[in-house]
Amino acid sequence: MSRSEAVRLTTDKREIHAFLQRDPVYAAYAIGDLEPEMFADCTWYLAGHGDAARALVLVYRGLAPTVLLTMGDPEAAADVLAAIPLPDRAYMVAQCEHLPVFEKFYDFSVDRVRPMIRMTVAPDAFRPARTAAKDHELRRLGSADVPAIEALYSHGGPHAPDAFHPRQVRDGVFFGVGAPESDQLLAVAGTHLIAPNWGVGAVGNIYTHPAWRGRGLATLLTGAVTADLLQRGLLVVLNVDQANAAAIHIYESLGYRTHCPYVEGIGRVVSFPRRRESTPDRPGFPLLQRET
Repeated sequence: MSRSEAVRLTTDKREIHAFLQRDPVYAAYAIGDLEPEMFADCTWYLAGHGDAARALVLVYRGLAPTVLLTMGDPEAAADVLAAIPLPDRAYMVAQCEHLPVFEKFYDFSVDRVRPMIRMTVAPDAFRPARTAAKDHELRRLGSADVPAIEALYSHGGPHAPDAFHPRQVRDGVFFGVGAPESDQLLAVAGTHLIAPNWGVGAVGNIYTHPAWRGRGLATLLTGAVTADLLQRGLLVVLNVDQANAAAIHIYESLGYRTHCPYVEGIGRVVSFPRRRESTPDRPGFPLLQRET
């Protein structure tokens, strides 16, 4: 039986960070959301207090659909989800053991649940790529390159970037390889976020034109982004679909290792479990508390 906890909203970054530090690689994106620009779009809930807190739920409204991230004890996470206002449509990011919890609240039948891997690389394990296709020079990209980046991503495919935003180019690190004597990009690698105040960087938005795959461009570009982040002293992570064997091979060749599996998926809310009525042998669900 679940041991219900006092579910409370908090804006204390130190308290949030202390909980996320229990597994900083899994929590890297949430740690990045502590940066001021991202924090304004976040609502944070904890079950329990201080070192005894058992679960954390992040509601991030800076993307559509709203992101719901959970971490900690599954039963306590379920207590949080039962106590808070849930978005009608949500992008789940969850530890694998939390999937049954989410399925009590959301229907994922329209958009499949994606088994993912979180990877990370240590500075002493990093092996940068040395070669790429001839006649194609790697260059750093900026905001002026956003139309070319979006044109490249428009070629689509099962592993095309699906969370790109122009501000990621403005605030992050992007490298590309272009076609000779053309503004067309053949391959791009970049970041999802950089959080200099909290020491994390997430590599992502990696894509190669379908006609130019298998030539080492993605390896070269991902290595360039990774080297930049490591030089800044950041914890470097990336996500990859478990079905994307080619990408996993690229990342492993650069020195990345698997940290943990997790799941992602878009769901629609289906029900809100009724709160338990108070009885002598079954206490009522604790009221949602705002941190003071």
